[in-house]
Amino acid sequence: MFGRNNNNRKYVDLIFQSRGKYPNLDPATSMEVGDYGFVTRDTAMFRKQGNLFKENLAQGLEKETGSRMGIVVMMAEGTKSFDAGGNIGVYVLQFQICYPFPIDTCRTIPGFAECSFKSRYSFSRGSGAALVMHQPIVTVINNQGNIKKLYQDGVLTKCQAVITQVFACPSYALLLGGKQGGDAMLGYRANSLPIGGHDVAVFSQVGWVGNTSSGEWQWAHDANERDVYFPLCVLGGISPRIGVQDLRNSPMPKDDEPDLLFPYPPPWGLLDEDGSEKIFVDHVPDDSDDEEVSWITLIEGRA
Repeated sequence: MFGRNNNNRKYVDLIFQSRGKYPNLDPATSMEVGDYGFVTRDTAMFRKQGNLFKENLAQGLEKETGSRMGIVVMMAEGTKSFDAGGNIGVYVLQFQICYPFPIDTCRTIPGFAECSFKSRYSFSRGSGAALVMHQPIVTVINNQGNIKKLYQDGVLTKCQAVITQVFACPSYALLLGGKQGGDAMLGYRANSLPIGGHDVAVFSQVGWVGNTSSGEWQWAHDANERDVYFPLCVLGGISPRIGVQDLRNSPMPKDDEPDLLFPYPPPWGLLDEDGSEKIFVDHVPDDSDDEEVSWITLIEGRA
């Protein structure tokens, strides 16, 4: 995690707004499709309360695991990657393009020149965030529409979310940019290759290297290449984000997609550069706002 709850919340919010997916701020904590629970308001962490499959509540649901990918890069809208060709806010699959970097950069970051994956990021003031995964594999729940019956029958409450998609990988890196904006470099050494001449051979350590002019990187790598990290997931629910939908930019299911749950809304409104919630008053509530008030109250009450 990023040390302060406000930073955690800011990072989650930036990634969620760009793609409607939730970064896991403690990637070493296991996540599985079918887990249900809620996101805490203060820490921005998903708090698991159970699992539909393990509790025999997954009638009509199926798990499907995809193929292994290369490098997956996901960025907030305020972050640009020089290697991603300007694909802002879109995760890039099999990302292998490596642009040339200044010699000084390679000298400044030990081992950077030998990296098989090199990336360079520029982030604007207060809105820089990136998530990079090495060789992730994705598991999803098909037939998500069957989960809606659990809400209708009261097995799940309106404030609870279900994990419908999980990214698992052996290596990940998280970047949260500083409030003033800046630049960052990140490289990944996929193989322990000898560096130097024939007489002296220094083997570089497999994993991540990088630096940032503002903000901080966090990364981890499993030496045995096991899928022990779960840095990203999708949370689904049944609320169309009534009362907070104008504060969210993430995509919504179409009316002709009844088999998809709604994206689960973070339990906060607009955040400032420090990650503190802005005061937002839309209008004076009346009797027609009972649904809005009850939904926000449920979310806040659970967190």
